[in-house]
Amino acid sequence: MAHGSSDDGLCWTNLAKELEGDYDIIMLDARGHGLSDPPSKSDSAEAQAEDLAGLIRELKLEWLILIGHSMGSASVAWFAAKYPDVPRGTIKYLRVLETVPRPWAARRFWDGDSRYQQHAVVSMNTHLHVKRLHGIVPVEPDGSALFLAPPDKNLFFQALDENFMEVQRMRTFINLRPGEKHSCIGCHEQRRWAPPQRSVLALRRPPRNLAPQPGETAPRPIHYSTDVQPILDEHCVRCHNPEKNAAKLDLTGELTTLFSRSYENIISKDLIKVWRENQPKTGDASPILAASD
Repeated sequence: MAHGSSDDGLCWTNLAKELEGDYDIIMLDARGHGLSDPPSKSDSAEAQAEDLAGLIRELKLEWLILIGHSMGSASVAWFAAKYPDVPRGTIKYLRVLETVPRPWAARRFWDGDSRYQQHAVVSMNTHLHVKRLHGIVPVEPDGSALFLAPPDKNLFFQALDENFMEVQRMRTFINLRPGEKHSCIGCHEQRRWAPPQRSVLALRRPPRNLAPQPGETAPRPIHYSTDVQPILDEHCVRCHNPEKNAAKLDLTGELTTLFSRSYENIISKDLIKVWRENQPKTGDASPILAASD
């Protein structure tokens, strides 16, 4: 795992704890960071890529997945470009989603639907915007992808494995005008950088159209009541209901003032990892106290 410019290897600790049951985790300190030697003018992304290569050779690693953030993502990109014989990981698809805008016209001027710095509440102190699924597109064996995307939308991507499970998520978004062409080599690379000049597989065929993954429908909005609650109803509610009250956890879809009983219990009890877009902002970001009563 390669960290960002203001961090060291320990910044990956929480993620490493989640992965350590399935992987051997290596969190190195880059040049001029943590316990490594002091910084110098030679600490370029290419030099740090060579450090990655040296570490891999020294530890005799034969199969690996490299993860980078910010500065570390540049080091990983340089490494992958220079050493293409090293396995590139598990990414097989890109999922394209949209962050739906919340204009001032969406603001509510009556009581009862304003909480967590939101007017027309979307989430319980997690995401602030409605997400819309547009579909997936295959990633070629060399890591490239070419596809048509809807214009005038705030789009972001998820990198998926062969089972359509998310491996990484784009934390910003891009938008395109009708007819615009856009290319990308990563989120944190320098604007003057470019990958080595070579033909990529995705350019050898016409752009793909976005399509739903097997068993899915797209495009459509992501909605807890239709995406998550049916799974709970089938597998969980027989025990986790107000009558049996297994583990003192109610996972029914009974509606509450703003959400549903299962959603409020899952979030308030920290049963899943969530991204809280309000933090570290201040204001009305406290949990719904009644959810745990």
